Amino acid sequence: MYQLWVSMGIENGSTDLDVVMADRLFRMGNVMQNIGMFDYAAEHFGASFKLRPSAESATMIGWNFGIQVDDDEAMAWCRRAIETDSHLGDPWNDIGALLLANQKVEEAMSWFRAAINTERALSPGHPWSNMARAHLMQRNSRAAFFAAQQAIIHMPEDAELLMLLEELGSDLC
Repeated sequence: MYQLWVSMGIENGSTDLDVVMADRLFRMGNVMQNIGMFDYAAEHFGASFKLRPSAESATMIGWNFGIQVDDDEAMAWCRRAIETDSHLGDPWNDIGALLLANQKVEEAMSWFRAAINTERALSPGHPWSNMARAHLMQRNSRAAFFAAQQAIIHMPEDAELLMLLEELGSDLC
């Protein structure tokens, strides 16, 4: 076994094996999620988080709970992701999206702002897109248009955003 680890560049007795396994579990969680096996995906993300806590794995666990309409558990995991690494924007956005779905627009917008202002994000266009939806719910077309413009920079092929921009642009003219 030691020779196998050495050939793979993994030091015996170090945390390198945990890093490799956590990464593989995370990747497998993504595969499971993409084929709709959300329970298995959450298990893989959870095992990854247990081996090597990361904001990404906690966020994905939260996202999976959100899909399964367990908002409390989803928010708890997103908060854990923020505690693990507050520089990742996705869990901030996900909490805002859960709040927006529950018609808590003002509260959601503060989470979207936080997501927008983080240093990094797996999906940087999503908080802008969600902010546009929040502004629409408040009937603020100009702000929605601006937010949608920012979102389209990150998601240029998003058909829903393109239609929204066209609709809002014609309304503003």
